[in-house]
This record gives sequence, C-alpha cells and structure tokens, in this order.
Amino acid sequence: MLKQACEVQKEDVALITFYLGELGKYGQWDQVDAAYAQYEHCLPHSERLMISARQAFAKGENDQAIARYEALLALQPGNDSAVEYLLTSYNRAGQADKAQAYLDAQISQYGESLRALDLMVNHTRDDAKRVQALVRITELYPLEYDSARRLAYYYLSRDETAQAESLCKALLEKNANHADNLLLQAEICLKRGDWAQAKANAKAAITHSPNSDAAFEALMRTHTAPAEKVAVIREFGEVLKTLPNADDGVWNFWHFARNWLDVDEQRAFCDA
Repeated sequence: MLKQACEVQKEDVALITFYLGELGKYGQWDQVDAAYAQYEHCLPHSERLMISARQAFAKGENDQAIARYEALLALQPGNDSAVEYLLTSYNRAGQADKAQAYLDAQISQYGESLRALDLMVNHTRDDAKRVQALVRITELYPLEYDSARRLAYYYLSRDETAQAESLCKALLEKNANHADNLLLQAEICLKRGDWAQAKANAKAAITHSPNSDAAFEALMRTHTAPAEKVAVIREFGEVLKTLPNADDGVWNFWHFARNWLDVDEQRAFCDA
C-alpha cells in the first residue's frame, strides 16, 4: 500500500522517506535502490544523504557510510541517529581512533552531559574510558538505572563483587520488584555461591518478567545435579502456567526441557 500511496502522492517527502525507511528496515535493498532512483529528484539534499548513508551502512560499505554521515552531520550537527551510525561505521571500518577523537570532542564541547557520556559508553573501544563514563553517569544521573546495572555487571566480571553489591543494593532500594534488579541480585548471589538466594531472586525476576532469557538461564545455573535441574524445570513450568503473555518463557522452558524431560512430560505441559 505504501508503494501505491507514493505513486499517487509523488511529492510527499515524508511519505516517500517513510516508504524507503520501511523497505530498508526489512532489508529490501533492491527495492530501495529502485524507489530511490524514482523519487530522488523530489527529496531534499539532507534526506538524500540520510537515505544513501543508511543504504551504505546496511550493505557494509563503511567508507561510503562514513563519508555520507559526515556530510549529513555537517548539515545537521544535532542529528543523534547520524552520530550513532557514524561512530559505528568508524569502528566497523577499523577507524577506532577517529571514533575516539569524536567522542573526546563531544565531552570537550558538551561536558559530562548524559548524551556525551552515553556515546562514550556505547562506542569507545577503550575499556577504561567506558568504565569511567559509566561511573560518572551513575554519580551525576542517579535515575539512569540501566547504566548502574551495566557498571555492576562490569564489576562482577572483574570479581569486584562488593562494588557490584553496593550498586545493586541502591537499585533494589529504588525498585525492589524490578526484574532486572532481581536478576542482578541473582547473579551476585551466584558469584558468591549463595545458591538458595540466587534461585529465589531468579524466580522473582521471572515472575515479574516471564519472557526473560537471562533470568531463566540464571535459574538453571543455581543447580548442577541432574535431578535438581529436572526439579527446577518442572517448578518453572508450573510458574509459567500462572503467568499471562509468557510466550518466550514457554520457549525457554522447552529449550531446557527437551534435554531433561521426556517427550510425554513436555507434551503434557503444552496441552496444559
């Protein structure tokens, strides 16, 4: 229908741009090329740059993507999406030094704004700078819970459990029933070897977010003996039956159940 609408409203820039974007979203690049050639003449220069840059990015043509996003940002320096794509293109092209220079310039220009720090976290290849940016986000922007959790997981990966626990405690004080906070607590308990508390937190996380792959994987890691794994899978299955909208949770159940439960028991769960 979008194609037909564009053929009728051939000068509607917003409609044409949306149509091209939808084609690109689903990887229909041959159709994008054809439609772009058909409607290029009625698109403003900035729109042409944006569309051609996205095409180059999606096709892995990093040098072309870089050139086009740089040109677009010269016209629209506040285009956040273009900044994200440009930095990703730099890194994909092996130009991490250019990405870092851009990130450092953002900090110099805007100070420790949330946007500049987020860019540093997501695009730097320098682990020390990434962690420093995460620390500053948690200090300056206490409502940025995702960054606090990300920093906590970094500490866990380095066996700095006490620092992870401190962040997790603060998160739980703000929202004790948030699935991601409960999952973080489960991971900390697993790191400490507190299997019972890890299981309790993982189950609580699943109750609040039944489709969470990570929560179910954490639950499965609370047990190692085969009989215990079978028991926890069965227990998880009973929990799922009480929860609405748990389609991914059912898939998680099946993913593990197929290796531990017999076919009849799996079928009985599906029938229920």
